[in-house]
Amino acid sequence: MSSVKKPVWGVMAVVAIAAILATSCLSVRLSSMKDDQLVKAGVDAWNAKKAEDARPYWEALRDPETKSKYLGYFDKLDELESLQGAAVAVKPGDSSKRESAYDAFVAKYKAFPAELKLPADMKDGMRPVAVGIATAKVRAGKMEGAKSFIKDAVSLFGDSPEYAVLQKEMDAYARVQAQEREADKSYSSARDTEDFNAKIDAYEAAITDYRKVESASASEMKKLGVGSDSILAAQSAALKKKRGAVRIEMERLVRDRGNTFKERIGEEFARVPEGNKLGNMGPEDILKFNEEIRANIESQYKDIIAFSDRYPSVIDKDMIKDIDLQKASLDARISQIEAEVRHAKDIASRGKAAMPLLIGLFNPVPGTKAEGEKSRPAVIRGKMAGEADYWWGMVSIEAGKMNDLVVTMKDGKAVEVYAENTLSGTQIKKKKLPDLVSKGSRIGNSWPVLNAGAVLKNGQYYIKISSNGNPNYSGEVVVYSSFISRVR
Repeated sequence: MSSVKKPVWGVMAVVAIAAILATSCLSVRLSSMKDDQLVKAGVDAWNAKKAEDARPYWEALRDPETKSKYLGYFDKLDELESLQGAAVAVKPGDSSKRESAYDAFVAKYKAFPAELKLPADMKDGMRPVAVGIATAKVRAGKMEGAKSFIKDAVSLFGDSPEYAVLQKEMDAYARVQAQEREADKSYSSARDTEDFNAKIDAYEAAITDYRKVESASASEMKKLGVGSDSILAAQSAALKKKRGAVRIEMERLVRDRGNTFKERIGEEFARVPEGNKLGNMGPEDILKFNEEIRANIESQYKDIIAFSDRYPSVIDKDMIKDIDLQKASLDARISQIEAEVRHAKDIASRGKAAMPLLIGLFNPVPGTKAEGEKSRPAVIRGKMAGEADYWWGMVSIEAGKMNDLVVTMKDGKAVEVYAENTLSGTQIKKKKLPDLVSKGSRIGNSWPVLNAGAVLKNGQYYIKISSNGNPNYSGEVVVYSSFISRVR
């Protein structure tokens, strides 16, 4: 039996004829449909299989505006696919650019007609992008923003198991944060505490609280098995840094307190007698006043030793060594003053004693350094009865140091400075004593004796203050490391 093969061209012809007939039939059918029928048929065709199936129906629309509107949805679909591709292509590390691309897609996605279904793979493609953005927000600590974003993303593109992981991380972060707020309250309470020792105890308690929060954070991280890129890791690092900052602040308070003891000892040495005692003290009064100063310095020294015993980790041996040296230096100078007052026979003829009687850079004003360093001042103050008043004091300047002695008055009274006792001015002309003030370096009411250590060979200065019609006057005597450098 033989079989007869139909020619291939015959089959193709049949198919072509069938297509022509089908198209012809569709055209006839479309021409008989009204615009609202064409719109609905196109929507049904779009949603049934693929968007392109709607094109014949919408191309047959007669109303130009309606036709433009519905055919425009193909362009909008192309734009969405382009925006999706751009969002997917952004590298995960570029969070800002990725979120911008995502927002651009979502704006068009939400504006797309609800009656037209979008390809399922579009949602599937955007879900990982949304998860990545949510993850970046969580890792940046933007918890409220992350929660809102996830809620919106789920409604648009569906849920993801990764959101549940992020939620657990956010919940753990919130638990640790709540404990941190309690530790913050302890810290705030410490800062508000007035009594010093109670204040430091409160700081220690706050530091302990922060350490407990760190332990809680470590426990949460272990339970979730998160890595170093987790927000919990960043939270833990921030807690450790905060605890360290609180400790540094506490130690600074203790150290500053220790330094105040040193300053108070220096202030005590430079203390001036109260009221009208200044300028009216005899030798025995000066000696008694010096003994008070010595006793007060000793008391303050005992306070700093007790303080260092309480806070040994902050008040170290170097600080105690500095204070020991300071105390020894001041003790030696108090003895020097006592020896001068007890044994000098001309004390009564020297004039009024400036107080403190001995000044120098061994007892500087706190905060002054190098060329700007100056001593705590000796005070002179009184009411002039005649044409001039006379004062004396002692100065301690290291050998070889070109320090300057400066007398500064609060008014325009003229000042002269001498290296030896003028016996209330009687020896100035008689012995032709030179005035040591450098007139060329005088600034306003400041009268400098340059390189005072070289010209005040006995470590004593004698001041003459001339009347200018106003009997009341006051001023101070200071040793500068360099008066010229300071006033430049």
